Amino acid sequence: MCHCMLQAQENAGDGPPMPAVQVLVPGLPALLQHQPSQRSWLPWVQEKLGRAPPQPPLRGPLSTVRRAVFIGVHGWSVFGGIQQDMAPVSLGFAANLSATLDALLAESGLDAGSVERQLVGLVGGGKIADRVHQCTAQLAQHRAAIEAADLVVVAAHSQGGVVAAMLLEALLRGGEPWLRPAKQRVALLTMASVSHGPFADGVSDYFSATRELFELNSSISGVGASAMQSTAAILRAGVRVLAVASFADQVVPLFSAVLHGLDAAPTAQRAAWDPRTPCRLRGNLMRGVAYTAADSAGPNGVVLRLAHLCLAVRNAGEFADDLLVLLSSYARGSLLATGALSGGAHSALHSSQGSRSLFSLALQWALLERAEPDVAAFPCSVVATSAATVLAPLLTQKFAKTAHAQALLVEQAGRLVATARGLGMGSAVQAIGMELGEIAKQKPSELQALAVSLHGSFAARPKM
Repeated sequence: MCHCMLQAQENAGDGPPMPAVQVLVPGLPALLQHQPSQRSWLPWVQEKLGRAPPQPPLRGPLSTVRRAVFIGVHGWSVFGGIQQDMAPVSLGFAANLSATLDALLAESGLDAGSVERQLVGLVGGGKIADRVHQCTAQLAQHRAAIEAADLVVVAAHSQGGVVAAMLLEALLRGGEPWLRPAKQRVALLTMASVSHGPFADGVSDYFSATRELFELNSSISGVGASAMQSTAAILRAGVRVLAVASFADQVVPLFSAVLHGLDAAPTAQRAAWDPRTPCRLRGNLMRGVAYTAADSAGPNGVVLRLAHLCLAVRNAGEFADDLLVLLSSYARGSLLATGALSGGAHSALHSSQGSRSLFSLALQWALLERAEPDVAAFPCSVVATSAATVLAPLLTQKFAKTAHAQALLVEQAGRLVATARGLGMGSAVQAIGMELGEIAKQKPSELQALAVSLHGSFAARPKM
């Protein structure tokens, strides 16, 4: 099977060397090179999904990059972000992107010194609008570099994901925009972005900037609506977005980090990664999967695979997976877990050794050659009927155990299974069904109850 591959070089943890793990992107290059006519891209994906495309060289697009700007945007910090120096975090994101570019250039036989680059670490505290204003002011001295760049990539974490989306929209507006995605390669990597807010029953320090994060739970009003509108605007403009969720995140739900409340856009890809394992990252952007080599280990592996299936459906352009919202409660990390006080899975997404591959995925997503889709044919907008817009304010540990939530689980699982089978993902559905059946036979537990609820939908024979 032929793949577009990006080799992950780092070893993680102590012990014997691990076999090399590749970052795989099957299907994506062929999708990007395919020139859609009107709304024909989705049937084409359905036809080609799972088939290996020719391997596209990165040397071609890399050879056209002469100037690059890499921008880092840190997330929320304690006390509303007013008493902590986050400059090293933001600059670290930019430095990781630059180091990844060096690796890609070396792999393609190109000279790293051939690309002039500027690294920018944006800092600030307070509410989202305040941070956007601060970041815009800090970028003023870099405007000439941004306008002249062939490649502009922003990497952002947590609250910074929302700030970065609004910032990019601001740079695209006006009679003299700073960015022109039609002529430049512009991308945004969001890591555990609080796009639809944190868990509704999460801990707050009651500073105004922290309270505002919970206002993001509503994506149809206030700051939540503004955040979604900004993200939709940059996607329509051609900015390529890779939204990555952290499995076992104790702060941000899976659905929130992957922009669940926005409908399909060919410029958006969604992924989830479990940073608790010591293995390195592999990614499959076409199927919406980013996972570690040991993702089958542990009692909650089936929850991660259910999330992968939800994201696979989203990345194929369909929206029948509101199951992801309800699954987010089962993929929630504990504030009492080891390392939680230092950020836990929420921060490990960008700070652990294996997270370097996230920056590789983002650059590859930005660099792969593609035929630009007709943006007008894909009017990305907020899905008002999405569970992300209805359930987010209710998504608490208590709600997940109610009879209403269990009934919704069964309903949404049925919709997901039908859609996934229609997209040619029947083997994944079958494998998950078998695993759920085994878990359902185990001693009563939260996971066993989930398996009992979902097994019928995944085990049912497809209708002929």
